Amino acid sequence: MKKRNDYKILILLFVIALASIIIVLFHRANIEKNPSPTTAVVNDGSNLTTITVDPNIEVSRLTPEDFIMDDNGNPKYIGSDYIAHNGIDVADYQGDIDWQAVKDSGIEYAIIRCGYRGYTESGLYEDGHFLANIKGATDAGLQLGVYFFSQAIDQQEAIEEANFVLERIRDYNIKLVVYDWEKIDYDTARTDNMEIEAISSCANAFCRTVENAGYTACVYFNVNTGYNLYNLGELADYEFWLSDPSAFPEFYYHVFMWQYSFEGSIDGIEGSVDLDMIFTKK
Repeated sequence: MKKRNDYKILILLFVIALASIIIVLFHRANIEKNPSPTTAVVNDGSNLTTITVDPNIEVSRLTPEDFIMDDNGNPKYIGSDYIAHNGIDVADYQGDIDWQAVKDSGIEYAIIRCGYRGYTESGLYEDGHFLANIKGATDAGLQLGVYFFSQAIDQQEAIEEANFVLERIRDYNIKLVVYDWEKIDYDTARTDNMEIEAISSCANAFCRTVENAGYTACVYFNVNTGYNLYNLGELADYEFWLSDPSAFPEFYYHVFMWQYSFEGSIDGIEGSVDLDMIFTKK
């Protein structure tokens, strides 16, 4: 009777082991067939939130250890993966600029506002200092890019904005064109009810038009907009410019350019100016 019970126990153990193997194999096959999305916890500028990682977008290799603060209180890149280039972005707000003094201060490039769309009545306007800034920066020998402040609500308007820019830069040595759509928090705007799909499709339409004309397209956003208002996977073919005034560009994905200050002080410019850094791979 004891041997018979031992056999029953062995058979039971064998059945349990076999069932466990089948369950593991089934689970593994199911994972391979339907992989779970990879997620990451990020700071979106307001809260810690979980994002689904898009495998088509390069992950950032920048770390806090890659930066120190210089004598002026600005971040300086000391990492080994990139060469960092110092730049500024300017608009009508900066007034008249002594571009040679800007160049002599160590600035290598400038991103100049070409124009903007009104956020209430949708008109297109050229920046009041665009021509003076383009000519002055060109004469000083700076590398140049331009940006357009968009309030497009559909692809047609975004393409209209892109063509507005292209008409004004064709006679200049410009390679980079930036799409700058921003949520208007301080007033009622015609873009108030736009969803992520529409915002992303407008950016894509603008950038596609720019790239078809032979320029490099870039999308500007802050941390919150990048995580919550854009489908960045739809824009993965373009460069990213992150606005994040801080000591380190804290963003999950790789960014081509980082706006690290709104209150920079540069020779040749009265008052404050935005400071930027472009990262080129070694």
